[in-house]
Amino acid sequence: DIFERYISPYFSDTPLVKLTSEDINYWKSVIRAKGYSDSYERLIYNNFRSIFSFAAQHYGVNNPFKAVSPIGSFKRHRLDFWDETTFLEFLSYFKEGSRGYVIFETAYYTGMRLGEILALCRDQIDFSNKIIFVDRTYFRKDKTDHITPPKTESSIREITIPAFLSNDLKRYISSCRPLGANERIFPITARAVERMMERAIDEKGLPKICFHSLRHSHCAHLINEIPDIDLTLIRDRLGHSSITVTADIYGHIDKRRQTELANKLELFHDLKIRTGRQPPPDRTHMYAVK
Repeated sequence: DIFERYISPYFSDTPLVKLTSEDINYWKSVIRAKGYSDSYERLIYNNFRSIFSFAAQHYGVNNPFKAVSPIGSFKRHRLDFWDETTFLEFLSYFKEGSRGYVIFETAYYTGMRLGEILALCRDQIDFSNKIIFVDRTYFRKDKTDHITPPKTESSIREITIPAFLSNDLKRYISSCRPLGANERIFPITARAVERMMERAIDEKGLPKICFHSLRHSHCAHLINEIPDIDLTLIRDRLGHSSITVTADIYGHIDKRRQTELANKLELFHDLKIRTGRQPPPDRTHMYAVK
């Protein structure tokens, strides 16, 4: 998949032996301009480099990657996300109730992956109980649409949604032409959604994030709005394979609460310096980190 999407389109007509380090560096700039995560950039880069490593080892082909520095990184880095104020500013770019509006609203308030949203059919939404049943994903390959079960069993899940989102989804479906129970309610490609997002971000002058970061944003929203939320609820809602994955990825996402904790420690320190007394016992719970 990586070869077909990110390598072959740029070099399909060029023999390997004629590629130079300048060609690779230009290709790197094209990949970096797409705005992918560091880890995904490194994955793409390593796939391309491995082709030349094999060719050099077995066929004596010159390896231009020897003079090229890698892109991306597999190191854990700060996750990008929007708070609700930023998201609502982004959402205001779209006409209320439009396809783009409802797609991004669904992403932010459910944490669903793009493929899961684009695979949504009418029979997956229980409007009476306000539940979305996630049991399929969408992708496009060779100009053909594909809907398949999720890659992992944990991705099959039920997501309870707020009333406003349930109502918006219901109104959107009603505004469409009559849909069959198993017909996609968002007949659009992932790339088209990404382009809509890029245009809205540029128009509004907002911090740039990718669509997948709306998943991170949903988690941050849950943590900020429900401070004592159990991580297992987030795990089940996002479809992670284990609580370890949830804690590892999202355990540090709540910068606001970390700042509040530091401020409280500062206040307690000042109180001790000024009075020579420890904080009252009934306030020590403020030190706890959940």
